[in-house]
Formats: sequence, C-alpha cells, structure tokens
Amino acid sequence: MKSKICLFLLFISSTFIYAQRDTLTVEKEPLFPLMKSLLKKADSLGFEFPKTYGISASMYHQKQKMDISKITVGNIILNDSDDFVNIDNSTIENTTLSTQVRTDVWVLPFLNVYGMVGRVTTFNNLRLRFNLDVPPIPGLTEGDFRTLERDQLVNINGTVLAFGTILAGGYKNVFININLSWASTSLEELDSKQKAFAAFPMIGLQTKFANIFVGGLYLDSGQENKGSFVSGAGEVTNYEVEFQSQQWNYNIGLNKSIGNWSLSIIQGFGERNSSIIEVGYRFN
Repeated sequence: MKSKICLFLLFISSTFIYAQRDTLTVEKEPLFPLMKSLLKKADSLGFEFPKTYGISASMYHQKQKMDISKITVGNIILNDSDDFVNIDNSTIENTTLSTQVRTDVWVLPFLNVYGMVGRVTTFNNLRLRFNLDVPPIPGLTEGDFRTLERDQLVNINGTVLAFGTILAGGYKNVFININLSWASTSLEELDSKQKAFAAFPMIGLQTKFANIFVGGLYLDSGQENKGSFVSGAGEVTNYEVEFQSQQWNYNIGLNKSIGNWSLSIIQGFGERNSSIIEVGYRFN
C-alpha cells in the first residue's frame, strides 16, 4: 500500500518575546527614527523596553491525537453517519520535532516583527477501523478494508519559513503579549508546500528571579492523508483521510535573562502536549 501525508504544520516555536528588564539605552541610535523619538519620550516617563535586535535558536516537540472528519475510498465519501466506517475507534496520533533560528527587531516600542527558518520532522500514526460485519461498499471486498485497517506510520521532513509580529505592553510588573505567526512548510517527500497560522496570547509577571507567564495557543492546521492500494478486483483505488488537530491548548512558562542572554522554557498541556526550549541573545 502506498501512503503519503499532506499537512499544515504550524511552526510556532521560537516566537516568544517578553518585556525584559534589560532596557535599551536611548543614547544609542536605534534603526528607526520614529523608534528613537518614542523611546526618548518613554524613557522620560520611566518606561523600559527590550534591546532592539535579537537572535535565538530553539527546539519544539509536540504530541497529540487528531479527530478524523472524513474518509474517502474511491469516489465514495464515508463519515460517522455511515454504519460501515467506525470513526470513533479510528485514530490519528501525531508527533512533531523541529529546530529553528529566529531573528527579530522592535520597530516600535510595542511592536516586534520576526522571521524564522528551520527543519521539521513529523510522524503520523494512522489507525482506521471499519465495521466489517456490515455489507462492504460495492466494488470493494472485505480484504480491501482489512488492508486499510493496517497501522500506517508515515514520517515527513520539511523546511519551514515563517514570519510574525508581536504586540506587547505592560504596567509595572505585569505584561501582555499577543503573538501572530504565519508559516509555509516545504514537504520534501510530497514535493508540496503547506501554510499555517498560529496565535499565542499571554499574560505574565516580572519577578526578581524570572518572567513567568500563562497563555493559550491557537493552531489552524488541518491535515489529510492520501494513498492508494490495489483492490481485490485488481484495480488501483485511491483513498483520502481528512483530520483536524486540536486548535487550542494552554501554556505555562518562564523566561530568564542574564545580561544580553535569555533562556525560555514553555510547557503546553491539554489535548495537545508541547515543549519548547529557546536560547536568545539581544543587542542594539
């Protein structure tokens, strides 16, 4: 059986920036004149901002189960209203590991933009289940569906390019960030590109030890598995499985700065488990 996966891989690692206590010295020239003017005004009012430029490297790992929304075999669409397909007992388990590098710049005291590039490997374990005691689909035999029921483990490698923006603000030791990210993933095995979107709102607290925060992560990343097999009638039959990832999970984390260096650790939990570790450096 030939199998392949098309996925919208959301590239969300390494996109977390916080209002650090490391301030930008306004005597040094920032890149943008408007930034310089605003920083001087903000400095006179006692506000603090991160240093203008940053670079970081990170690793991201996630694991989740996905919901199957539709199965197509040949020209016949199956869903959970059919007696023949057992979607409730069919599963998709996804594991993703990625590494990436990000560069960013504060173009305004409250607005950051960034770009990223990285490598990703994702594994999808597909288990389809059918009610084989129900009369099969005309033209296909019980053996054809037993072929589809065999567990399929497919791994896909790709290169990801992404850009994003962060809106940030705070009062005293409390800060709020809204992170928006768009990504394009080039999948080598499929010779295709997929796009994705993420949003990460958070609220945090600056302490003497580190910045701590909580937030939610939204992922828009629908996926599909396509393949073909030779049926009992000797014909090549195409199939397609569409499924959706969990769109929201919750995150807790901390960010620690030592001089110009910083370390971020983020743990996601809920229907999607994820872990991120990032090391960054900021300069003027």
